[in-house]
Amino acid sequence: MSTGTHIADVGSTGGSTGCHLHFEVRENGKATDAVPFMRRMGITLG
Repeated sequence: MSTGTHIADVGSTGGSTGCHLHFEVRENGKATDAVPFMRRMGITLG
């Protein structure tokens, strides 16, 4: 990734009741648990 890379869109399908963030990590095209992945990257979520 580099500066200016598009990584997200903002909007609502009408299914949410308030502001929130859907965060998903995909490895080889498959959804995976973000916590161990981010830990391997040296990032702590919490």
